[in-house]
Amino acid sequence: MALWVADGALGLFRDQQPLLSQPCFALCREKYTCFAAGAKQGHGLHMKTGRVLFSFALPGGVCVLEMFGPHLCALSTEADALFAFHPQTGSLCLSAPAGNYPRHFEVSPCRSFAAVAGGAAGDVLIFDHQLQCLRTFRVPGAVVSLCFLPRGLAALCAVGDEQVSSRLYFISPRGVMEEVFACPTPPVSLCALPGGRLLMGCHGGIWHLHDGRAVGRRPCVYPARIRPAQKGYLYADAWQGCIRTEKGEMRYQGQEPVDFMQV
Repeated sequence: MALWVADGALGLFRDQQPLLSQPCFALCREKYTCFAAGAKQGHGLHMKTGRVLFSFALPGGVCVLEMFGPHLCALSTEADALFAFHPQTGSLCLSAPAGNYPRHFEVSPCRSFAAVAGGAAGDVLIFDHQLQCLRTFRVPGAVVSLCFLPRGLAALCAVGDEQVSSRLYFISPRGVMEEVFACPTPPVSLCALPGGRLLMGCHGGIWHLHDGRAVGRRPCVYPARIRPAQKGYLYADAWQGCIRTEKGEMRYQGQEPVDFMQV
């Protein structure tokens, strides 16, 4: 399987082979196309050859790319909005407000709705395929990341002013909220794994949680992105400029990897 890496300083790589020289910040795929988000431009590349098929304009500050229904969706921290593009042409189809400095976008397992971590506003917003906001959940602190679980949503928040710490909340489908875990360092990312394991990335490490209880921790300076893999998971340490396996084995060495996918 090839490892595609979006490096915020060096560009786009596939198995250490450079494909784009300008900085890249987010990745996703649809069938035989890889989509990469640059500073203000998106690119569609052929999965097998790495050739650029087309490019299109993007808003600044895109932190997540994800296929949602018929659209390629981009979440922008600069525009405070969610945008939907045609995946074959890059033309803009829809847009919607998405909080205050939104940080993450996650599609539900059934693919029928999606959630946005609305950032400093402390909102988790639920959208349908037309980017209509179906529901808003208010959580304490700034929402940094989220993921879907079998019994609802997990939301990772930053709380505090001078001393920022992490709080993890579970939100039921009825909107009942429960704080399940806390960490004294600032939050970064979340990832759900099969079997009920939840990975909570904070400054200094990745916490392994099961049913809200910590069952392990892997040191990591800044876990910008965590994704499931065939055996365990992979994570990007943007501070140390590398991507590693769950056991700490190096898969990529660059400068500032912020997103990746293994396909």
